[in-house]
Amino acid sequence: MGIVVGAVALGLTVTGVVIAATDNNPGQIARDPLVLNGYPPQSAQLHLTVTSGTGAGVSANVDVHFDNDEISGVVQVPLLVSTAALDVRALHGHVFVRPADESSGSWLSVKERVPSLFGLALEMTKPDIDLISGFSSETIFTSGYSTTHIFVRHDVAVANVFGGSATKVGSLTWSITTGSQGEVSQSTLVVKDASASTTISLTVLSYNHGARIVAPATGDVTPVSIASVEKELIGNHFMSILLPTSLSSLGNVHVS
Repeated sequence: MGIVVGAVALGLTVTGVVIAATDNNPGQIARDPLVLNGYPPQSAQLHLTVTSGTGAGVSANVDVHFDNDEISGVVQVPLLVSTAALDVRALHGHVFVRPADESSGSWLSVKERVPSLFGLALEMTKPDIDLISGFSSETIFTSGYSTTHIFVRHDVAVANVFGGSATKVGSLTWSITTGSQGEVSQSTLVVKDASASTTISLTVLSYNHGARIVAPATGDVTPVSIASVEKELIGNHFMSILLPTSLSSLGNVHVS
C-alpha cells in the first residue's frame, strides 16, 4: 500500500509540473471572452449609457448587425418622476419605436437611414490607438488582459445638442479599453464645461452573438417626422447632452 500511495503521489507531482510548464494561462488569469482573432465582428451586443451631471440619463442594451447596418435595442428614457422603456429598431432606412412593454400594436416610424457600420466593425476589431493625436495628455493602465488608454483635451468648444445654451469652452476626456487581441471592450467620453457635463459610455457585452432583427409589419407602422420627435423631446425638457460643437473644434484630434 505504501508503494501504491508513493507512486500516485509521484504521478500527481509530475502531472502538476507538466501542466504548469505547458499551461498558456499561468496563474489562472481570466481569459478574454471577446477575442475576435483578427476578424471584424458580424454583430455585437452593447450596453450604452448617456448621463448628465445631474444624474439623469438614458441607458440601452443594443444589438448591432455590422454586415446589414441594423440596430435593435431597449432604451430606458428618463421622465419627470420615472423612466419609460422603448423598443427601438433601425433597419431598411427607418427607425421604429414603441413602448417596450407592448408585445403587439402600433410602431412609430421615422425615415432615417443607419450609416454603413462596416468601418465601425473594423475599428472595433483593433483600433490603431497609436495614431490618435491632438490630446494634451495620455495615461495607460493595464489590468489582466485589458489595457485602458485615457486621453484628455482642454479648451474644446462644447454645447447642448438640444439647444438652450450658447457654445462654451470645455474639456474632453476619452477612454478606450481593449482586450488581449486589441479588440474594443469599452469606451467612455466625458464632456464638461463650467456648469454641466455629459458622460457617454459604451460597453461590449459580446461579439458575434447572432441576434436576429426583424422589421415590424407594414400595417403596424405609423409614420412621423423627425422634426416632431425632436420637438417632443425638447418640449418635455429632455436631458441635456453636452458635446463638442463639431469635429473641427477638436483641432487635429483624429484616428486614422
